Amino acid sequence: MGQGQFGRDLKKCMELKRVYL
Repeated sequence: MGQGQFGRDLKKCMELKRVYL
């Protein structure tokens, strides 16, 4: 049920990581 949201958050985190790194 919350897997879709988790995936979206993970993508967001990856994007943020990319920007920070």
